[in-house]
This record gives sequence, C-alpha cells and structure tokens, in this order.
Amino acid sequence: MNLRRLLLALASAALLILAWPPRMLAPLSLIAFIPLLWVIRDIHDDQALSGRQGRWVFRYSWIAFFIWNIACSWWIYNAHWSGMVASTLFNSSVMALIMVLYYRSRKALGPKKALIALPMYWLSFEHIILRWDMSWPWMNLGNVFANLPSLVQWYEFVGTSGGTLWIWLVNLLLYAWVARFKSNFQVGRQVLRLFVRIVIIVLIPMALSLQLRSHFNNSDEVTDVVVVQPNVDPYGEKFKIDESTQVRRILALADSVMDQNVDFVLVPETALPGGLQEGRLEREPSIVLIRRWLAKYPNTTMIIGASTYRIYDNPRQASATARYSERGQYYYDMYNTALQISASDSIGVYHKSQLVVGVEKMPFRQVLKPLLGEVAIDLGGTTGTLGTQEQRAVFSHTSKEINIAPVICWESVFGEYVTEYAVNGADFLGIITNDGWWGDTDGYKQHFAYARLRAIENRRAVARSANTGISGFIDAKGTPLQSLEWDAAGALRQKISINREATLYQQVGDIIGRIALFLAVIFLMYAFVRRRIGSKE
Repeated sequence: MNLRRLLLALASAALLILAWPPRMLAPLSLIAFIPLLWVIRDIHDDQALSGRQGRWVFRYSWIAFFIWNIACSWWIYNAHWSGMVASTLFNSSVMALIMVLYYRSRKALGPKKALIALPMYWLSFEHIILRWDMSWPWMNLGNVFANLPSLVQWYEFVGTSGGTLWIWLVNLLLYAWVARFKSNFQVGRQVLRLFVRIVIIVLIPMALSLQLRSHFNNSDEVTDVVVVQPNVDPYGEKFKIDESTQVRRILALADSVMDQNVDFVLVPETALPGGLQEGRLEREPSIVLIRRWLAKYPNTTMIIGASTYRIYDNPRQASATARYSERGQYYYDMYNTALQISASDSIGVYHKSQLVVGVEKMPFRQVLKPLLGEVAIDLGGTTGTLGTQEQRAVFSHTSKEINIAPVICWESVFGEYVTEYAVNGADFLGIITNDGWWGDTDGYKQHFAYARLRAIENRRAVARSANTGISGFIDAKGTPLQSLEWDAAGALRQKISINREATLYQQVGDIIGRIALFLAVIFLMYAFVRRRIGSKE
C-alpha cells in the first residue's frame, strides 16, 4: 500500500470527522473529498497497477469512509455491537463503491463528465437509503450543517440533499482548480476563472442563507408547551420500577412548571413501557392516572410515548407484521406509539412508522423471517418487527385550533418523511424520543442537532422531549431556545411560534434526489455503452 495515498485517504477521513456534529467545523466538509479524489487520480495514472486500479480505489476509499463512519457513529456499540458493525460496514462499502463507479466513469467518459456524474451517484445513494429496508441515513452529507443552520437556511427549498450537492460541487471545483493549477501554472486566466466560480458557489449559498435568516419572522401566534425529561435508565430502571411510579414521577416533574395556560405536555417515547391494549386504553391504569392529573389542567393535551398492542379478533384482518400468540391463540401487532390524552376527549393514537432496522423491524422480512424468526436488538424500548400505519397522523389541541406532529425518535432523521406531518396540518413539530440507550456520547447530541434541520425544512418550531439529553425547544430558524442536558431530570416550558405556511420542500420533497437518480442511471448507461464500444474497437 502506497504511504502517500494512504495519508491522503486518512486526510479525507480526518476532515469529515472534524466537520461532523457535534463539532462546529462543518465548512471543512467543503474540502474533505479533495485528498481522496487526488488518490483516485494518482491510481488512474499509475501504469504499474494496470488492471487492478478499481480494487485499489475501493481499498483507499473504504479506509477513509470506514474511519469516518466509525468515528462518528461508534456509540451504537452502547446498544449492541452488531448494529455498529452492520451500519459501519454497509455505509463504508457502498460509499467506496460509489468512488469505484466514479473511477470507472472516468475511464469511460473522461474526467470532466465523470466529475459531473460523481455527485449524482452519491445523491442517488442518499435518496435510496432513505427509502429501503436497510435505512441508515444518519451519515448523509447534508446533515453535516446541523449545528451551523445559519449557513443552510435554504434547506426550506431543497432539504439536506441540497447540502450534499453543495458539498460535492465545492469539493469538485476546488479539486479541478488544484489539479489545473498544479499541471500548468501558466494558465492564469483559466485558473482565475475557476477560482471566481468557486468563490461564487461558496459565497452565494451562504449569503442567501444569511438573508433568509434575517428576513424570516416567527409568527405572532404562539402555543405554550411543556417538555418532560424523566431521566430513566432504559436498560434497567425502566423495567424494574412499576409503570404507575414512573407516571407519577413524570407528572410531578411536569407539575413544577404547569398552570392553566399550558397547551401541550410532551413526554418521551415509550414512557409507558408495559404494553397497553388498544381498544381498551381508557381502562388502562396509567391512562386513568394521567387523566386524573389532567383534570387539574382541562385546557392541556398530553402527548406521551407508549408500547401498545392490538389483538385481531378475526385472523383474516391480521396485518403482515402480526404475530401469533400460542397461549392466547390469536394474532396481534405490537406498536411504538404516541398517545394524545386530554381530560375528557377520546384518546388519539399514532403508530411510529419509520422503524429502526434490527431494533423495530427485520429488513427484507419476507425472506429473512423463515430463516431467523423475529430477531431484534433490545435498545431499551419496543422491539421486534412492529406494526406501522400509512399516513402521518396529526394531533389537535383539545380546544384550540393548534395541531402538533407526533414525531417519534428515529423518524426525525428523515427529512421528506417529516414534511408529511406538516402537509397534513401540523403547526409545530413535537419530537418524543428515548436517547438514553446511546449513553453520554455524540449520538444524542447529533440527534438533537438533526432536529434543527427539520425545523428549517418545514419552518416549524420544534418541541423535543427525550428520556434523557436533550429535551428542549428549537425555533423555525433552527436556533435552540432552551434545553435540558444529559443525565438531568426536569421539565421545561416555552411559548413557541406556530406556522401554517408551506415551504417549497414540503411541496416538492426531495426533488434533487429524484433528479440525481435519473441522471445517475443515464450516466451509468452511457458509460456502459462507451465501454462496450471501446472493447469492441
């Protein structure tokens, strides 16, 4: 292995790591791929590697991406080592294959066309990974600006795919500028022209973002929201202490900031872990206890996470995810659920539908279930292949015309998915999550930071209730208003603006990803034809 090439690959890894949240060095991502691109150029020109260049491109790329992925998501190990291994190996390998595709396209189409094709390949990967059974979009490039939202206010038009495209365009232009500058120092006018393009493509998005930020005004209409952070150990305490005791603790925390003017109280994902039967929720002891408490606050609506299940009286009505109970001789579905509870109205139910692979759903279930059964990693919440629902539900206040999106944990990482809540009428985003299983690592900090991007994409304020670290509030510009940190039990109260205007991103979704996927197919077909013609000649 060539030491210089290895050091260049490691330089790309280091730049990506330094850029990634929770660090505040996101602009480093705009130069992070240049060393790796130089490695590929070097391999292409190395005649001694004839016939083996593709393998070496994969190896150096894989090393860079593996180090980046494991450095920024190693914390999955706290939940289960296999989740960390699977996500890291999968992402690293696919990203390395994208660089191999770029190298092959470079040979077939030439360096200029290949540089255009490369971001299309990468964007296609990010677009697909948001939609298939092995979803792990945590490391999608556009997420890198989560802690510097002032630079990407234009996500309200294009979402995080716009950030990915921006990163690649700047990297490719800088790489082209460096390559041309090195190859011929005398081409002053061409180098200057390329430099001007770089300045434009870097500064214009930043200037646009700052302009959008300064001119966006939060609505004068507000809602009064409380978020509760109970700080319960998700591995032991959550299942050793009886549910009624946990509910009383939650209500006591909320009581510390409550009065008659509070509109919503948010309580974390699976705060009611015991398994509540849908169809008889009103009779469940925990619900009865909560309703007695809400009688003191008749104008308040509570959104709380729960593990629930549904029994199918008729086996023919059972869903594809239903399990069979040998003891009860019936089919039933398990759900990770958000419940809307008020003092007197009927209980609203939303089932988490963007499920965590290996935790809440088995990927490619029709193929793997006969081989593995219902296998799942226990991350302190509801496990196994869970039931879902087709539409994003929106909960309405008991007496006011205010709607909240009950976003559950992992769902908040999926930009286009979250827009469906806003399209269905959500005036602000309520995220309930259980981040305790990650431990005191970058994981829960990244998760909170990604919520800042959802706020910008939808121009909706965010109220976030986590089991522990980080509960708080984010305005529609992605700015945190107040928060509770790790390992702290408490409750926060905030008046947040509500917004009913639709952003362009809500209306068109991931248009950049769809266009990129179409163009990537065109480039691959074109490259295939060119290589076939070349081989015949």
